[in-house]
Formats: sequence, C-alpha cells, structure tokens
Amino acid sequence: MTDDLSANQPWSNSPTPWLRIVIGLSLGLFIAINFIAGFTVSEKLAEEAAIARCREDGWQATNGDVIRSEITSTRNGTGKAALITLKKQDQKQPVTIRVTLYKPINLMGWRVSDYREEKID
Repeated sequence: MTDDLSANQPWSNSPTPWLRIVIGLSLGLFIAINFIAGFTVSEKLAEEAAIARCREDGWQATNGDVIRSEITSTRNGTGKAALITLKKQDQKQPVTIRVTLYKPINLMGWRVSDYREEKID
C-alpha cells in the first residue's frame, strides 16, 4: 500500500521542490539584506560620489562651498536617489552644481545620472 502512495507522488523523487526551496530562500535572503542596507545608506557616500564627479570637471572644493543633500527612496523601495547641490562661492562667478545620483538597488554604489552647472547672477 505504501508503494501505491509513493507512485502517486511524482515530486518525491524529483529535485524540483528542493531547487524551488533553495531559490526561494536565496531570493528572500537577498531582499532582506537589500532592505536592511536601505536603512544604512549614508548621505556622506552620496556626497563623496557627487564631489568626485565634480572633480572630473576641474572643480576644487573650498571652505566657502555649501553642500546640501537630499536622499529619497525609489518607488519600489529597492534603491535610492539623491540630489546633491554644491554652491561654489567663487569671487568671479558663483556657480550652483546639481548632481543627481541613483542606486538601482541598495547594495550597489551611487551612480551619476545628471550633472548640471548653473551660474548665479
């Protein structure tokens, strides 16, 4: 009688249920770690990425420069976006630099998506 029960359960000898369990646990673990990483996002890292981008264009930091950061979560909650505003207090021509950064997922580094320089009159 037990032979009849095992014959009616084709999944008992198949590796598919274990594969599904492993994939499900791995995906769940990844989502949990990504969620936790979202709470530990530092504005300082976004500012450093923005300043590095500005230095590529020849910008040099001075003591009078003002940095303002604004970090928001993406719609699906897996990543972040940041708007970093740098006000360069140059004696000749003050400039505002706006750098938009994003993280597709919280476990990745910041990526520059937009860079704009605006002259202040």
